[in-house]
Amino acid sequence: MNSYRICVIGDSGVGKTTLLESITKDRPSTTTPLNIFVSTEEARIIEWWDFSGSDSYADMRKMLYSYFDGYLFVYDLSNSKTLTNIQKWRKEVEPWLDDKFGLLHGVEFPVMVVGNKCDIAESNAIYTSSSGTVGVFEHERWREFLRNVSMSQKTDIEKANAKLEEYSNQPKSGNKLWNRFKNWLKPGELPLFNKR
Repeated sequence: MNSYRICVIGDSGVGKTTLLESITKDRPSTTTPLNIFVSTEEARIIEWWDFSGSDSYADMRKMLYSYFDGYLFVYDLSNSKTLTNIQKWRKEVEPWLDDKFGLLHGVEFPVMVVGNKCDIAESNAIYTSSSGTVGVFEHERWREFLRNVSMSQKTDIEKANAKLEEYSNQPKSGNKLWNRFKNWLKPGELPLFNKR
């Protein structure tokens, strides 16, 4: 089975973790700056990387943004500021999405914006809405996004990351992404989750 990584970002408190718990049926065993959820969709393994929205983890997020096959921006339908802040999140990811490093040569990443907490909000989402709490999703939008993720040019992304690693002063190893992440966090903060 092919596996794909999706970066999930947005302000703290927009319900990213609850949303992913609902999608994947995984549950984090502890609160960490990053929770990794796993689901299977149409013979694909999807890793959902749920980043903390706290400013104190901005450097960690920026270090890992280049490793994803798709990006999911989440905001809270009951808090208009979180929608405005999607532009801030887009700007944080922009160097990779817009190939500012000149390594991707035309790769376009799938991006979806999700308005969460439709169960408590009165407005409509821009692209799609959801409620992680009650498990409400517009399934066709999600399926379309995941199809686009699986059609991404993964080989080009992996080659580009290998080039970026050449310029990194991080220790070299077989699993560079995971080791860079482990070096960033304290052992007690590593993402762990239990299957229900």
